[in-house]
Amino acid sequence: YYVNKEFEKALFISREAATLSDLIAEPVAQAKAYHLLSVNYTALQKLDSGIYAAKKAMQLAKETDRQLYVTALLDLSDAYHDKKAYKEEERLLQAALKEFNEVDNIAFGSNMYEKLALAKYALGQYKEASDYYITSAAYKDSMFSRQNRETVASLEVQYQTAKKEKELFNQQLQITQKNLQLQQSKQYIMYSLGIALLTLLALAFIYINYKNKRKKI
Repeated sequence: YYVNKEFEKALFISREAATLSDLIAEPVAQAKAYHLLSVNYTALQKLDSGIYAAKKAMQLAKETDRQLYVTALLDLSDAYHDKKAYKEEERLLQAALKEFNEVDNIAFGSNMYEKLALAKYALGQYKEASDYYITSAAYKDSMFSRQNRETVASLEVQYQTAKKEKELFNQQLQITQKNLQLQQSKQYIMYSLGIALLTLLALAFIYINYKNKRKKI
């Protein structure tokens, strides 16, 4: 619903998730639910509620999930940006940069520097805004390069797996064909023996018949 910009529906489900997560009192589940509440409140311009939910998510995630903590911190900066509290937004983003070093997620770098650029631009600090945009672009390039490497590596694994599966299939096919040929050979031998036996029985019958006729003469 959030991706489809149906924020009211997304907010309703987020509230349900937050209620349920509070009942089980599991911090990561609670932090995720309050993160969803924050982004939906902010999307609906209910900014004070968005700020409250983001702070709650940060509090819950701080000792349990660092990536989720940084995500909630960025949610909070978005709410402050929409509230035009640009200095508070900048302060939060500078704090997020310190957290970034402890989180192995290159996408955060691009996101943080882009948000910082927007905050600096809103504060009229255009040179710093430009520098942050350049840094954000560098992270994006690095992220895409990493994704490309990961995609190539994944395709190589898939290719090698498919190759091995094909080789295994061919081996099984050869075994099946050999078994089929062996079975056909056995059947041929049995048929041949059956025909030979029937032929011998027929010849014996003819011979006995012939002998009986000779005795009568």
